[in-house]
Amino acid sequence: MSAILETSSLDEPDHDIKRPRPLVLLLLDGWGIAPSGEGNAISLANTPTITGLIKEYPVATLDASIGDWNKRYLSLGSGVSPVGEDMGPLVSLAGTLSQAGLRQIKITDADRFAALTYFFNGLNEGKNLGEDWQIISTTNGREDKATADFKAVLKVGLKAVKEDNPADFIVISFSYLDTVVSAAANHIDVVIKAVEAIDKGIRLIINSTINQGGVVIISAAGGNAEQMINLRTEENDSSLTNNSVPLILVGEDYKGLSVSGQDAPNQDLSILKPVGTLADIAPTILDLLGIEKPSQMTGHNLLG
Repeated sequence: MSAILETSSLDEPDHDIKRPRPLVLLLLDGWGIAPSGEGNAISLANTPTITGLIKEYPVATLDASIGDWNKRYLSLGSGVSPVGEDMGPLVSLAGTLSQAGLRQIKITDADRFAALTYFFNGLNEGKNLGEDWQIISTTNGREDKATADFKAVLKVGLKAVKEDNPADFIVISFSYLDTVVSAAANHIDVVIKAVEAIDKGIRLIINSTINQGGVVIISAAGGNAEQMINLRTEENDSSLTNNSVPLILVGEDYKGLSVSGQDAPNQDLSILKPVGTLADIAPTILDLLGIEKPSQMTGHNLLG
């Protein structure tokens, strides 16, 4: 399915939208979409940043029911759905950006190393020309490793965004929420604190990117923090869900716009029907950067 970016009023003037730099793809793994409830740590948390962004900027939800984390990253980076690991090297967003002469950097922790490199790059093991990887792994100190890794990835991500000459495309992938849910499925209060920490981190990345004149796309490869109680057995559950994931487009040129005329009353994304899939993110990014989508990508540009 494709969607159209529309102004909220037919009387508003067209926006003159130029290529953003940097364009940041912020992946919040574990942040899925589900109705509010006792097992939904995201709805129970205080998230003023995300709530404000949903109110001001284009939002949508995407179908993410495509398999494990690696397959989801493969779909994200290749713009193809469904995907299989036996397909051989695929065309990729990273490869397309490299051919266009753009610089890119991928930042994550060791848990997402293979997902954000080999799989996101279309089953290609090496780096593309103009591509850099920064994979963070901290040692245990006063904080637990998951929290320390999150803070380190955030710090490196902010540094990359704030560079005088930033990369054209920056991917920052947080596995923090997914990791905390997996380790503390019986302690939703711990997960709520992680959600709130991520919300604060999002604010820092958004502010820094906007100050550079850039754009941020917020999404996730899948969720689990939104459904920590199995609806059938009523037992604690930390598994990857097939629920939809958010898509939020943040940039000064996009305030007041919408995807297919959608909005989320009371900032509740759970009432929105998915407008596409994870495979649509790569073509959308290419459109924002003014690059033609390769014919092998089956995903659609969500901006029309």
